Amino acid sequence: MAAVEVNVSELTFEMTKKLKFYLSKLVEHKGSDLHVKTGATIRGRIHGEIVSFSKEALGYQDGLTLAKELLRSRFPELVEKKNIRHLAKLICIPQQNHGQS
Repeated sequence: MAAVEVNVSELTFEMTKKLKFYLSKLVEHKGSDLHVKTGATIRGRIHGEIVSFSKEALGYQDGLTLAKELLRSRFPELVEKKNIRHLAKLICIPQQNHGQS
């Protein structure tokens, strides 16, 4: 497998700015979860209901860029592990047990 590197100086952090915007909308509406997935609109859980925050689906390249912006030099670990649980550990997201061991 080819080495994957992230040159932080080349990142514009535009996707991170968008993420912060959606997080602020979530807080403004007293929401609890932000759903970010390529191929889908950015959505938030507000009072138990899933509400779309964006009109367009997050493209694959934008999702990849966001991951690079958030993980920076640790992005290669995500590529190596290819595991979403590992991603949560990399960006310090508390994991919930959804009945899985």
